[in-house]
Amino acid sequence: MVQLKSHRLFFAGIGIVTIAIILTQATAFYYAQRSNSDASPSGCSVFVCSMINFGNSTVRWYNESSIPSRWNFYNLTLFITNGNVTSEFYPSPLNEHLVTSIEGVRNAGQVSWALWIFCGAHNAWAFSNVGADEINLVRGETLAWAYTTQHSPPIAGSKTVSSCP
Repeated sequence: MVQLKSHRLFFAGIGIVTIAIILTQATAFYYAQRSNSDASPSGCSVFVCSMINFGNSTVRWYNESSIPSRWNFYNLTLFITNGNVTSEFYPSPLNEHLVTSIEGVRNAGQVSWALWIFCGAHNAWAFSNVGADEINLVRGETLAWAYTTQHSPPIAGSKTVSSCP
């Protein structure tokens, strides 16, 4: 009887150690997936921050939106606005959308939507020289739409640079 009890304890101990190893491996795998490189494989998610400045003191931040890595900034804009975007599509060779309205705020005369990229290396904003369809999203990136009459940054008084490295 004592021998049977010690066998049970032995196998119970092996079972507990096995479960601990499996949980450790699962945790390590999860951590590795969450901290993958900026060039994440297709099907994985990336986390990006974005903002919309409506030009009337209304600014909305969308912090760490988790989206598919294959999305571009136009896709993200549709996602964060629940599709409340109006645009004109220009087919090949451009294959671009010109955003003309976000959440009911429409381009009017000299006032239009401008796309900005935050350059962490310079702690400054750069006006995008490409459209939202051409911006493939990268983990940790910060992008913004600003409704403005001139090329002023999405946050008043922010530093600007001509381009990001």
